[in-house]
Amino acid sequence: MRKEEFFDRPDSCYFVPDPKESAEYCRKNWPEETAHILRVADEVCENYFLFDLNWDMERTYDPVIFKGEIDWSIKPKGDPEFVWQFNRHRFFICLGQAYWLTGDEKYVKGFLRLINDWMSRVPLDETTQGGPWRMLETGLRGETWTKAIRYFRGSELITEDFLDRFAACLRAHAERLVVQGGDARLQSNWCVLENSGLLEIALALPQNEQTEEWIRIALDRLERSSRVQVYADGSQWEQSPMYHNEVYHCLCCCVYLARINGIPLPEGMEDRFEHLPLECSHLYLAIEGKLAAVICVEDPLREEAADAVRELKEAGIKKVVMMTGDSERTAAAIAKRVGVDEYYSEVLPEDKASFVEKEKELGHKVIMIGDGINDSLALSSASVGIAISDGAAIAREIADVTISADNLHEIVTLKRLSTALMKRIHNNYRTIIGINGGLIALGVTGIIMPTTSALLHNMSTLTISLRSMRNLLPKEEEA
Repeated sequence: MRKEEFFDRPDSCYFVPDPKESAEYCRKNWPEETAHILRVADEVCENYFLFDLNWDMERTYDPVIFKGEIDWSIKPKGDPEFVWQFNRHRFFICLGQAYWLTGDEKYVKGFLRLINDWMSRVPLDETTQGGPWRMLETGLRGETWTKAIRYFRGSELITEDFLDRFAACLRAHAERLVVQGGDARLQSNWCVLENSGLLEIALALPQNEQTEEWIRIALDRLERSSRVQVYADGSQWEQSPMYHNEVYHCLCCCVYLARINGIPLPEGMEDRFEHLPLECSHLYLAIEGKLAAVICVEDPLREEAADAVRELKEAGIKKVVMMTGDSERTAAAIAKRVGVDEYYSEVLPEDKASFVEKEKELGHKVIMIGDGINDSLALSSASVGIAISDGAAIAREIADVTISADNLHEIVTLKRLSTALMKRIHNNYRTIIGINGGLIALGVTGIIMPTTSALLHNMSTLTISLRSMRNLLPKEEEA
């Protein structure tokens, strides 16, 4: 199969439209993660396998090293989960990413050596269908193989003979997923992971009637499965952060691929995908150095938050920025719901203070609102620091203003009060200057007597003082 035939659509129809640009961006913005990927790729080229990526479903802490022939069904210490993680081939994606980060053909050679060995020595039979060819691993390879091969498409080491073998093995994966992945699996997260892989295989292969049928089957199962699995509150029914993440990840891939390839999604599927909650933060519990649990923590968003942000903008605030130590995923979800202009995730206390200082250097007035110890530096740097009454004591001490925590609308009321107060001060100033200037002119020209001028001056002062005692805001705005 010619390359032009296998890669029959541009990269813009897949996940990485411009790998070179993406590699440079990752190197610049995520140096630690980039180094991790390169480390994994280098180890894999030496037949050294350790699964320690953030979302590896079965993470390992002791490497498995092969000095000679690879045993794809190996069970270290009798652990079958290693076989499953091993045969998901997430490391193929690492090899592809390393290739674009470095341009080193050793990663292409490593990929070809490993995948050719696997295709030659791991047939689908009774001995492998519960291990390397288990249904879940078959579906997950649908993702890892098809993503990995796109990275290597420009290498001369990818030959027509290899693409023939590779495409044939992908078809074997798809046929197994079609035949074995029936309605009995709809309630399991496996159904989403398997049929996500089926969809990715169908879109990675040259398009024909068979791949179109696979796309139809995959989307139908994904729609019906998501209808069963995603509850009204957006949680995945198995109540596991890992399963929730994997279901969300796979639905993300499917929705994205469908959108950029112009494939209509079944009614309701996209809504359920959008409804999966992202706001949870994750706490990782380790016992004796090994991951024992992932605790999903949700800090509920105040009901009035979005309205408060909108009203602040209406009241004259030009830009609202959210800064949080939470993850990018959590921050992005909250920012979208609240309607801020910008957001920054995973920031440290000094990052918040630095942002405030930079905005002030640009000539902006900066209001900082915070309630924690981590906000103290920024509160002290801001033009005005506002603390929440039930927040940390040091934040309240440093802030210029402390508001009740009962309702965020109090911040809007504070802004309206300050605006109304400055307007009243300016009006009074102009009125006083006008009246006094007029009285002086009338006295100098002899039109009025000094006693009359003094009387009018005192009366005007009394009138302005009485007028200034009125409420700054209408009753309904104060409420």
